[in-house]
Amino acid sequence: MLDALDILKTYRTETANLSADQIGWLRSKGVTPQAIGGDPDLMGYALTAGNVVFDEDAPLFDFASERPGVVAAPAIIILARGNFGDEADLVAWSPRSGRLAAWLGSASMLGEQNALAARLADPALDVHESPLAWLIAGRRGVCIIDPRRARHTLECAQPLRAASVRHGLSLRRAMTLATPNIVISRKAA
Repeated sequence: MLDALDILKTYRTETANLSADQIGWLRSKGVTPQAIGGDPDLMGYALTAGNVVFDEDAPLFDFASERPGVVAAPAIIILARGNFGDEADLVAWSPRSGRLAAWLGSASMLGEQNALAARLADPALDVHESPLAWLIAGRRGVCIIDPRRARHTLECAQPLRAASVRHGLSLRRAMTLATPNIVISRKAA
């Protein structure tokens, strides 16, 4: 398992500064320079860019350097923090395809450090539909990467605020556990 120093090293070696076009696009969508340049807790983790290969079966990705010969896609890379604000994972987001994935699989959502933080003025946790919405909100609240893994933390973080009725229904479906299949032992019959 990689630790925070390994994650930061990869963040610095596998990614580059956003291009002027990428910054311009984000700004045109309403993302502030502060959200592009660092998280609201002033930890200094700017958005970066990298070429990635998204996993087809899971919300995971590899950097292009890890998969030579495989066609990679450009992505915005976000350093994700864990519940306690520690460097937990790197997250790739492709605005073109809408894909969102974690590198190590440690991050179940962007803004995870916000999920269980004290919310005195407003008790509801904003759950954003997309990384763009999360960035427009100044990296406040959360954006789910892996609903199955985020479920427990979000249950503890209630109440949750969805962006719309449709988003709320989608969030409820993602948070609902499937009913288990139960069989009766032949000995009991």
